[in-house]
Amino acid sequence: MYIHRYHDAGDDVVFIANDWHAALLPCYLKTIYKPKGIYKNAKVVFCIHNIAYQGRFPYSDFSLLDLPDNLKGSFDFFDGHDKPVKGRKINWMKAGILESDRVVTVSPYYAQELVSGEDKGVELDNIIRKTGITGILNGMDVQEWNPATDKHLDIKYDNTTGTGKKYLETQIKQLEIKYPGKAIGVAKFNVPLAHMIIGGSDFMLIPSRFEPCGLIQLHAMRYGTVPVVASTGGLVDTVKEGFTGFQMGDFNVECDQVDPADVAAIATTVKRAVATYGTPALNEMIQNCMAQDLSWKGPSKQWEKLLLSMEVAGNEQDLEGEEIAPLAKENVATP
Repeated sequence: MYIHRYHDAGDDVVFIANDWHAALLPCYLKTIYKPKGIYKNAKVVFCIHNIAYQGRFPYSDFSLLDLPDNLKGSFDFFDGHDKPVKGRKINWMKAGILESDRVVTVSPYYAQELVSGEDKGVELDNIIRKTGITGILNGMDVQEWNPATDKHLDIKYDNTTGTGKKYLETQIKQLEIKYPGKAIGVAKFNVPLAHMIIGGSDFMLIPSRFEPCGLIQLHAMRYGTVPVVASTGGLVDTVKEGFTGFQMGDFNVECDQVDPADVAAIATTVKRAVATYGTPALNEMIQNCMAQDLSWKGPSKQWEKLLLSMEVAGNEQDLEGEEIAPLAKENVATP
């Protein structure tokens, strides 16, 4: 919080607080720093990357935060769960949302989901409806994920990467036994292997129950691997049915059960995708995927526009400078 000592902007800054871990920033700014004349013009944008993690703690822990009692209302939270304790709690993310000047999340469709109800808003939907929220889609690192220069693409495989529940990992490994030479089950994430899989695959299956933004589908499209995705969060914003991929519909968000309707939707959509293999329609879809600018160039300009709209002293519109993530012509993947 003493960054004003180290850069030319002084106290006139906009802080970006990411998720519950940084949610105390606007609280301390308002109650400790501004009353002392520090950061008196500063503002805060609170960015939600994943609302499932909120920082819920026992209500008695509020006394450990060294904050005035008049902020208790922003933290006060009741839910129907008994973890970490039963009954009344404090919720850091709730406070971060309420005490910040703007609230942002990582895709437009995820922003809609967060205010749609308790299931997708995870009991903070009513708070976000009051504050409002802006969805800005994430970009991707087009230098690391570049099929034209990727050092990991010596060999291509048909297999799966991921981590999850042990019984699912075991089932994936069983595929190797059932289909020797045709399937490989890898129950851990490995960067070089991920590059090779994406570069060598025809389709990328992403059956997420929820997905705030997602990068894997961006990586896939960059490499001409057509995504087959659940219709949730950033997957809706980035994958267009029949143009850059296949949509399966949205799934039951209850993680403790498997909905037969979800299983049927996955099977039906995978069959639709596979039926296009070797056709001009799939080739056109691959070209559409790879022709997109998936870099941070567009999102960074949206972020810049939002931050400048905060009207912090010293911010000027139309400032000249280098792009945050320029997309050089030589880095554009060509189908």
